[in-house]
Amino acid sequence: MIKGIVIIMMVFYHLFNKNHTDLCTNLLYIGDVPFAKWLSRACNPVWFFLLLSGYGLAYTYNKCGFSLAKQLKRIFKLYMHYWVILAFFLVLGWYMKPSSYPGSWDKLLVNMTGWQTNYNFEMWFLLPYSLVAITSHYIIRSIERVGYMMAVFLTIFISLGALYTISRYHSTILAEYPILSLCAVYLQFLYPFTVGVTFFRTKYQLDYQIPSWLTLIIIVIVVSAVCTIRIPVWGYIYVPLMIFLFSKLQFPKWLNKVLMELGHKSMPIWMIHTWFCYYLFHEEVYSLKYPVVILLVVLVVSYLAAIPFMWITKKFLTLFHV
Repeated sequence: MIKGIVIIMMVFYHLFNKNHTDLCTNLLYIGDVPFAKWLSRACNPVWFFLLLSGYGLAYTYNKCGFSLAKQLKRIFKLYMHYWVILAFFLVLGWYMKPSSYPGSWDKLLVNMTGWQTNYNFEMWFLLPYSLVAITSHYIIRSIERVGYMMAVFLTIFISLGALYTISRYHSTILAEYPILSLCAVYLQFLYPFTVGVTFFRTKYQLDYQIPSWLTLIIIVIVVSAVCTIRIPVWGYIYVPLMIFLFSKLQFPKWLNKVLMELGHKSMPIWMIHTWFCYYLFHEEVYSLKYPVVILLVVLVVSYLAAIPFMWITKKFLTLFHV
């Protein structure tokens, strides 16, 4: 269900961050900032998914263990989803915008590997996340050796160093040597992943209830603070706190089902939604005018598109006996 919440945050962020709200009919403002743009500041989803991944992989590791071979198999499944979706939208892009898609063979190859993502920039997360997942058993073992709290503190400093490097050198050294950029992103990802592993190990200590009304009040306060006071290091506190608060919310049964379904299909929705809102149907999406309508339409269309893509990918994986 938390993955369902986070995929909504991702779609919201990509629809209304930056100046995209200028294309909308905005009815609510915070000062002179459209409410949708203001709220999108609290919706950057990457670290949320990394924390949830750390939690999930720690569970798998604890239950049955895993090896490099198992993780490579898991990443192959992830890339197969990506390739199936990419193939469809490249064909559609070739029909709609032949000057842009698919381009040269070199461009196709680097996009298939995730080394570059200039077909769909929002897929930049794919390759560094895959490297974290492939090496996750080494990361978890290292966390166990040094201790969970020590690992969290160490990865805070590692992540801050990587964040500083990216902010300072992204247009110079890192632009010239993409492998260094990839390494910096990988190191930055270690903190939320480590927190996820730590959450799993300490879940029983965190297993107490907070009234839903109080949880909602805290969420509103925290989100308002993050949207209003914009500092890069917010995420180090904000993301773990919000995941913890989300886990304490009690939802109606119908909303549980909706969030579970969105969470189950969050991966293909991530790979699909920006093709609609940015690359192929940008004008049609924002012609819907109102942010709530735009969000609902993109979510529904991406969810419906995910269903056949997951089915097709499953058939391909069966051919490879995966």
